[in-house]
Amino acid sequence: MPYHKLKRTLALPREEEERFTFAEIEEGVYFRGHNLWLLVLSMAIASIGLNINSPAAVIGAMLISPLMG
Repeated sequence: MPYHKLKRTLALPREEEERFTFAEIEEGVYFRGHNLWLLVLSMAIASIGLNINSPAAVIGAMLISPLMG
């Protein structure tokens, strides 16, 4: 493989401005309806799992949270 192809393949992306990144994230946030309930349920399960020292409950909360998106 030629050097320039390898260099282009392994190159890291350039950094973006923080303001642009924050604005993009805030634009996609939607905490109403079922998203809010899933967030609350996930937080409750994670809190209970941390209090009783249960890795399974914490992992369960991590599995619920992606359902919000």
